[in-house]
Amino acid sequence: MKPSRALFLVFLVSACGMSIDPGPAEEIDAGSDAGDGGVIVPTNDGGRPPADANVPDSVAPPVAKLVVSAPSGPATNEAGGTVTFTVALATEPTGTVKVPLAVSRPTEAKLDTTELSFDKATWNVPKTVTVTGLDDSVADGDQAYTVSVGPASGAGYDGVSASPISLKNEDDDTPGFFVGNVSGMATEAGGTATFTVRLRTQPTADVTIPVVSSDLTEGTTDVTQLVFTTANWATPQTVTVTGVDDAYDDGNVTYPVTLGAATSSDASYQGKSPASPMVTTTDDDTAALVLSPPSGTKTNERGGAVTFDVTLAARPTANVVVPIVSSDTTEGAVSPAQLTFTTNDWSTPQTVTVTGQPDALRDGAIAYTVRLGPTTSVDTPFAALTAQVALTNDDDPLPGYVDYSINHILCSGQSNSTANGGTRNDLNQGAPQFQFTAPHPTHTNLTFDTGVFVSQGCSGGGCNASTVRTPASFMPIREGDPFLGYGVETISSAMANRISDLAIGTYFPGTGFTKHDVLVSQHGRSGFNYACLRKGGCGWQIEGNPSYSDGMRQVDSGMALAAAAGRSYVVRGVTFMHGEDDHYNYGDLWPWPKRAGGGNLANYGEALNELQTDYETDIKAKTGQAESVPLFVIQMQGWTNTNVATSDPDYVPPTSSPIPIQQFQAHKAYPKVVLVAPGYMLLFNDCLHFNGFGQRRLGEYIAKAYSKWVFEGQKWQPTSPTQVTRAGNVVTVKFHVPVPPLVLDTANVSNPGNFGFRYLVGGTAGKVASGTAQAISSVQVTAPDTVTITLAATPTGANQRLEYANYYAQAGLTPPRPGCPGPTQGVRGNLRDSDPATSVTGGLPLYNWGVSFELPVPYQDP
Repeated sequence: MKPSRALFLVFLVSACGMSIDPGPAEEIDAGSDAGDGGVIVPTNDGGRPPADANVPDSVAPPVAKLVVSAPSGPATNEAGGTVTFTVALATEPTGTVKVPLAVSRPTEAKLDTTELSFDKATWNVPKTVTVTGLDDSVADGDQAYTVSVGPASGAGYDGVSASPISLKNEDDDTPGFFVGNVSGMATEAGGTATFTVRLRTQPTADVTIPVVSSDLTEGTTDVTQLVFTTANWATPQTVTVTGVDDAYDDGNVTYPVTLGAATSSDASYQGKSPASPMVTTTDDDTAALVLSPPSGTKTNERGGAVTFDVTLAARPTANVVVPIVSSDTTEGAVSPAQLTFTTNDWSTPQTVTVTGQPDALRDGAIAYTVRLGPTTSVDTPFAALTAQVALTNDDDPLPGYVDYSINHILCSGQSNSTANGGTRNDLNQGAPQFQFTAPHPTHTNLTFDTGVFVSQGCSGGGCNASTVRTPASFMPIREGDPFLGYGVETISSAMANRISDLAIGTYFPGTGFTKHDVLVSQHGRSGFNYACLRKGGCGWQIEGNPSYSDGMRQVDSGMALAAAAGRSYVVRGVTFMHGEDDHYNYGDLWPWPKRAGGGNLANYGEALNELQTDYETDIKAKTGQAESVPLFVIQMQGWTNTNVATSDPDYVPPTSSPIPIQQFQAHKAYPKVVLVAPGYMLLFNDCLHFNGFGQRRLGEYIAKAYSKWVFEGQKWQPTSPTQVTRAGNVVTVKFHVPVPPLVLDTANVSNPGNFGFRYLVGGTAGKVASGTAQAISSVQVTAPDTVTITLAATPTGANQRLEYANYYAQAGLTPPRPGCPGPTQGVRGNLRDSDPATSVTGGLPLYNWGVSFELPVPYQDP
């Protein structure tokens, strides 16, 4: 005999021949009679044969076979009980195939059809055959029979048969029981299974059958007994089995529902036991680790932590130990190192804490994972479980940051620092009437009880010593200083409140810090040039109350009041809004003698370094602080409304100024001189001073630079060039961009021509804006950090420079000169970044606009 494939059908048979549906049958290798090409093979959903059924390997040609499913049960009965099975073809025929069917004992059962027909369209569609038991009047017991399938004929299937299906027909002429197949599955979610019971013959007295589940932890029955009478003996009675939930991952459990020995005065039924059907309760518990969503996705190097809870998904029968490790212990440390769950506390959450670890590297955000498992347990389903949480450890968000209760910012400069123009808003600028900033509803930022101005009675000659007021306490910061004869909006409130916003919302989460109180005080003087604002002042100011000394007294007051309140204190920096007066008087004042050490200050940029150094030295001497005291500089663009004539010894070219250029150079040259932003995108109200809206937004810009310095330990870099190269007539400029990409914006700032760029050749070395401007064909942003300028021709000659936002000639004036500063007149440019931050003033954007510069070509940042 050649080997072929036959089928063993495995199912549970009751004592009287009934069983539950065994499900899909399994193939095993066996032998069959020579020439028997039919087999029974397992089927997939819907009774269709799998695509590779009976194909032993990929090179074997298709074999013509009949695919017969397992029968729905092992027996028919004389009460008309039925069994079904399906037939299909294994391969597509070339035409019509006929498959005959026959019962070996026609007196025991009949078929609903004696022939099946398949063609090219229906060959793999299973056809159902129903076998019905036939009654007789003979008490002959249960009788076995078979159903033959084949031999088929036609279209390549000639002679192909399947193995006969073996069944039996249960007798209804002998006392006994018909127990129906179990329908459905009980589930731990409360799903039910059912089966029926009836008597085979009419009893002479009541027959009572006890009913009980053999495993009450898995399923319960809806009845405890069945009673059959002489009237209802032939009516099937249904038993419903309901699954019982447990917390164990015990898999699907099969158990018998015991039908006990019958009690009856009919001797033919007394003591007889029906077959006990097998019922399966499907499990709804799976051994697994259950993790709550973590409290965050990031730890940080300052110890910012993330927590999550762990439980088990099911109750174990023994302890489950869960080891916990970090994939990178230099970035995140876990606590505890392991969890243990018992059969009692398996559902009680246990917390895992992951704490960010510091290092000395500026390595950015590093991804790592927290790995749980593999678990250990003698409860097999709970062994080798794993889970993980993906996290990122951010670089120290506050490198070098030391927290103080009061963080003092001193403000100096000339009239813009004292908000001479901050009392109103010009109607022609289209903004609503200005309202002074009131104390913040939640932040607790401060000024002195004298207001942000400690001194009064100040003029272009200084401030009288008699107007000096000594602060007695702190008060919530506010604008529209009620202690002055006129109300003004300074940078103070907007700056302090924005710093608090950034601290609480951006820098402090996960660090343990909850607030950052800022103290602001002003000591600027209107109309003072640098020489009169610096330490020592100048000879013509009113004696007794020079600006610099006023600032130092404010430090003394801040220290004393903080100590009295039991609060720590530090000076974080000095803001400096200045340069107009030095522009007007540049011919008289420069070079200016250094305050100490001999020699001259070469330019205004060196003056800024001198001023920052003096502030830091004197403040550290007073406070004992280790923290540096940077000078936050606003680039001056208010020079454009100058009336300086060419005959004046103070005359400078009215279409440009050296001061903004030297402010930018100081930012590049001196680590603690910080250029915050230009002023051309802000509103002015008298062609010289920022209005209230401009002051407010300017304070918010300073807050960005402050936060970078204080919280991140880095110097703020505005939108500014880092490299300038030229190839032929194409100039390429690389920029530092706080928030890429670069944008040429003509909506918020009008285009002054070529978006503010000029290319200069020749002129006097070191003299701003000198030389001949070259024609520009186009200016384009060509990468997120790159501007490409195409000149009309390749330039020749020495002293080639690129200038931005430092030139504007107003037509119709002799000599031509710019008009009022601001976003629509005066010197300006259109280059900005894409910072999404917005102002408290009407949601106006806080883009970081390009600072004014003039650089040699080529240029490379050091």
